[in-house]
Amino acid sequence: MRAARAGLAITLLALLAMPMHALAQSSDAEDAGADAPVGVEAEPSGTSTSSEGVTTEHHATHTSSSTTTHSGAAPAAHHDTSTDPVVDPVTQPATTTAAPAEAAEEDEGDGRDVDFLWIEVQGGISNVNLVQFQNQNFADVAAGAEVFNEVYGTGPAVALGVGFRIWWLAVGARASFAAYDTFQIGTVGGELTLRLPVPIVEPWVRVGFGYGWQGDASYQSGVTARETTTYGWAFQAGLGVDIYLIRWLTVGAGFGLDVLNMTRQRDPSVMCMGVTDVCPSMNGDALGLQLKGLITVGLRF
Repeated sequence: MRAARAGLAITLLALLAMPMHALAQSSDAEDAGADAPVGVEAEPSGTSTSSEGVTTEHHATHTSSSTTTHSGAAPAAHHDTSTDPVVDPVTQPATTTAAPAEAAEEDEGDGRDVDFLWIEVQGGISNVNLVQFQNQNFADVAAGAEVFNEVYGTGPAVALGVGFRIWWLAVGARASFAAYDTFQIGTVGGELTLRLPVPIVEPWVRVGFGYGWQGDASYQSGVTARETTTYGWAFQAGLGVDIYLIRWLTVGAGFGLDVLNMTRQRDPSVMCMGVTDVCPSMNGDALGLQLKGLITVGLRF
């Protein structure tokens, strides 16, 4: 009878101990989940109580593991990123190179101080008097004279120039040709031009020296026209102004002055006639003037 009562008491105690054991396991699981590092999920509390057959020994092992977790190294400190500055790549100011490009354009300017090669084409009108300053046996300018008298004229003129430029100084060569009623005058030579780069326009002054000749020069010998050769030196000067339409294209206008020292070659086959101031069998010399007004189109490189 006593044995039966003792067995009944043990059974009741076992039944009472089982709920208390489950309650202790649930409390330990909650403590472990609270102490776990951020981002690590706590072990489900029901893992250690999956069945009613869990022994007291398992409970002791779980309790020891929980104690180790609490007494071990402290979990890593949690970094609060809410105070960190937020950088939006879309609104980040973009690095730009516009300023250097603008500076390069300013350095380049309008090209007038850096152009190197130039070509000019000119056209206009010209007037010449080959004996303006001197006439030594060169031509008979008396009215109605039938000897050499081709010394005056007005007609169209063209010219072509080419050269290079260093800052305000241009060096080049120029050829010109003027057509008159009965003869022509041509010149070719080198030149120096002083160019003054001011806003919008560019005034210039030019001096040069070269060779000049007269084409279709002839004189009368009785009733026969005979050709002669006339050539000499040309001292040139000019002034004008150019306007830059774009960096490499200019238009302008100017005046040219040529002092011509011309020599007429003698013709030994013609005797001096004695009735004029000219003896074709002897050389003649003259110092004359040619004036030109020209429109200029220039290319600058």
